[in-house]
Amino acid sequence: MNKFIAITVSAVVLAACTDQSNSDSTNNGGGVTDPPPGAVTRDNVVVGDLKSATYGAGDGSLVVQITLDGNDLNQSYGTPTADGDYNRYTLQNSATDRFFTAFAGASTDGSVSAVVVSDGGQFNRFFGGATANQVSYSAPASGIANYSGDYVGLLNFGPAAGDGPGESSTPHRSMQVNGEVFFKADFSDNAVNGNIYNRTYGPDGTGTALPEIVLTVGDIAANGSFTGTVELTDQVGVGNYSGVFGGSGATAVAGTVALGAGFSDGAIAGADGNEREFGIFVLDRD
Repeated sequence: MNKFIAITVSAVVLAACTDQSNSDSTNNGGGVTDPPPGAVTRDNVVVGDLKSATYGAGDGSLVVQITLDGNDLNQSYGTPTADGDYNRYTLQNSATDRFFTAFAGASTDGSVSAVVVSDGGQFNRFFGGATANQVSYSAPASGIANYSGDYVGLLNFGPAAGDGPGESSTPHRSMQVNGEVFFKADFSDNAVNGNIYNRTYGPDGTGTALPEIVLTVGDIAANGSFTGTVELTDQVGVGNYSGVFGGSGATAVAGTVALGAGFSDGAIAGADGNEREFGIFVLDRD
């Protein structure tokens, strides 16, 4: 069985729990199930436990479908607060319910958007995932395009966010990850690659440094979607990325990141391989 792990961050003892994907993958022999690659569904990409998310960039509305987040199947996440290039949301119905955090963002032209959602864990499991959504897209005839901007992610552990009978029933918050993205697309060869660097995590996304991650070469499909694998700079595989281009001539890109065992490369004190991260980026073309 996947279990909580105790992690010390800035002298605060944090509890963590492992992920259980809603995919067909299994947790064999008591091991940990890694996040699956992005699954392209028409012009959207969804990873992890997230089933759907609808973000209204104009009014800041966010409606999410993910397990155990609230009373409604499609749960409204209420009024956001601005956090850099993204809107931040929190949801907890009572002190014994799971505490969910979400981030959402859209491109300047509104052609793409992305959402990441996760709780910090309860009852030995957490639920998290991300989606990238395409509104409109037409591919450029050829050429290389650069995209750069901010990344935001959520780790599956954090401080207690309530109380319950017994240790396992205490809900926990996620920890926030901030970083910067440099992403390149070659529309002649239909290929993408990039990196996410200056990565830090903490309650507000700042504090402890995390390793740079590399988005290795992936293919661009005819509908503007793409997938690829994520490595550390020493070429150790730690997860997957996926996303969609949007706009006339690919003016923007939205992506998701799903990281599994080993991505922290020892940066998280006390971690035993159960740490997981889901994240997003929404970038305008440079």
